[in-house]
Amino acid sequence: MPDLRWEEAKNFFDADLMGSLPDVWVEGASRRDWQAVFDLVRTSGWSWEYRVGEVITALPRTAWC
Repeated sequence: MPDLRWEEAKNFFDADLMGSLPDVWVEGASRRDWQAVFDLVRTSGWSWEYRVGEVITALPRTAWC
């Protein structure tokens, strides 16, 4: 999505404005699909942050779902 601008979407991810993001289930998504997402995030140059609870940590090398 090269035309998606963070400035246009960032409020949807602001916990103070929107609350926490809900847990979601992506029907039919496989471990291979999630690995593709992880790989895309790593290679895209996008800014990202991965948290487990309140702890900021590295994005897992492999999808485990």
